[in-house]
Amino acid sequence: SGVTKGENCLIIGAGPIGLAAIVFAKLAGARVIVLDMAAHRLEFCRNSMGVDETIVLSDQLEADLRRVTNGDLPDVVIDATGSNLSMSNAFGYVAPTGRLVRGRPAQADENGPGYAQVCAEGRGAPTSDVRVVPADTDRFGVGHGYDTSPSPGAPAAIARATAKIRDKAQLLAGM
Repeated sequence: SGVTKGENCLIIGAGPIGLAAIVFAKLAGARVIVLDMAAHRLEFCRNSMGVDETIVLSDQLEADLRRVTNGDLPDVVIDATGSNLSMSNAFGYVAPTGRLVRGRPAQADENGPGYAQVCAEGRGAPTSDVRVVPADTDRFGVGHGYDTSPSPGAPAAIARATAKIRDKAQLLAGM
């Protein structure tokens, strides 16, 4: 996932795979946020693993994420659940320039175009510019998410994202 120092890293699922992801994210120097449905798992993450923030799954999840990330969404989201529903929802939790990592493979389904639409709409980009490509090459074959022929709407979407990044940088710099 390339988690780096200072990034907000959301780990979805505080089971064994999620706990391992916490260790690696903390070693990389990330600010770790853990999401789970079970309060006792989140308590363990806070008390025993030194996690920065924990969130219990709720209908207010995006607001909770923005609250603990100063209005942003996480730079990196690692879904360690293996649940297709969780993984499809995770597209909506990652920052526009962020990365989504599936912590363990899920069954392939026919919803790839739907996931791309959710991801694109959340970022103001055309759906044709988003590729959903599983990384498990043994199960799904080799593929890459880079689109060499973007749609006509791509320049405007890139300009909007760039403006948001510039505005945030100016805000942080006190300009």
